[in-house]
Amino acid sequence: MNKVILAVVALGLLGACTPAQRAVNNAPNKWINVGCHVVINNSVDGVYAVTPFPHFKMNVGEKIYWKQVNKDGTVGDIMTGVPCKK
Repeated sequence: MNKVILAVVALGLLGACTPAQRAVNNAPNKWINVGCHVVINNSVDGVYAVTPFPHFKMNVGEKIYWKQVNKDGTVGDIMTGVPCKK
């Protein structure tokens, strides 16, 4: 019985999505290279800096190289980071 309960809890945890993952899932799984940017704020008006796979939310100071393509095929501005210093 304990194994069944543990299995149900594990499936629930694995099936849970973070707000960042839900935001990523609302657009196609297409990514474009935008050059090096450093995360300065993660979570601006529902926009998150995430890794392309498996869509983990990035920390301030990490570098972004990819941006997800919007549903209409456009690529918006980098709202969560600034260009890397050369």
